[in-house]
Amino acid sequence: MWGFLKRDAFSQHKDETLDEQLADIPEDMRALATAGESCDQLGFSASLFGELANPIPVNGPGGEIKYINRLLCPCGKCLIGHRLGTLKLIGADNVYDVYETVCSEGRHWSVWYFDMYHPRRSRIAPSGYKFAEFHPRFRTYLALTTNRYCEDFPHAMRTFPSQLGLGDTFGKVIIDKIGYKLLDRAAFLRPPEHQNKLNVLVHVVQFSGGLKDSARQVGRDRMPASGAVRP
Repeated sequence: MWGFLKRDAFSQHKDETLDEQLADIPEDMRALATAGESCDQLGFSASLFGELANPIPVNGPGGEIKYINRLLCPCGKCLIGHRLGTLKLIGADNVYDVYETVCSEGRHWSVWYFDMYHPRRSRIAPSGYKFAEFHPRFRTYLALTTNRYCEDFPHAMRTFPSQLGLGDTFGKVIIDKIGYKLLDRAAFLRPPEHQNKLNVLVHVVQFSGGLKDSARQVGRDRMPASGAVRP
């Protein structure tokens, strides 16, 4: 799609240095994040990577964005994403951020859970996905992913570049490349399986009228099984 997004099949990837990733963590949460485990996976091997029981460890909210923006779907396309909300499990210490993504072709829809209290991002891609090859430009926020809730997702994402930390020039490049596709609503229809996941999530994360940041106490058995949507 973009010249600097070269495809590669490795499941682990090069990334920014630890010092660079630590610098991305907001100061008010840096102590908690640096005290977290520096790891690629939290050890919940019974569930698919990225599910609620096996969240993706990252370095703060910026780490969530950079992680998603590095991913390529099974057909090799970049992702568009937004944050559905934050939830807390009963009896758990951490809160988890929940993101919805779709590839730029409208084929692959997913729900991901992130644990952002870690010093660095995971170097493992979820099943069926892979990372774009490392490029220095990924030190800025690329692609169309936001940690805000987008009520008319993904169609309204074409208006989000100024909110993603993108410069005017690069933001225009992204819109020119994929923004026009978002006008075609028929190309971005949620599959029934994916919509069912959202139907469950709507009872534990507030969607209507925008998303509130307050975490809600929910039981693990009320959450849907999430992960990569197969082609």
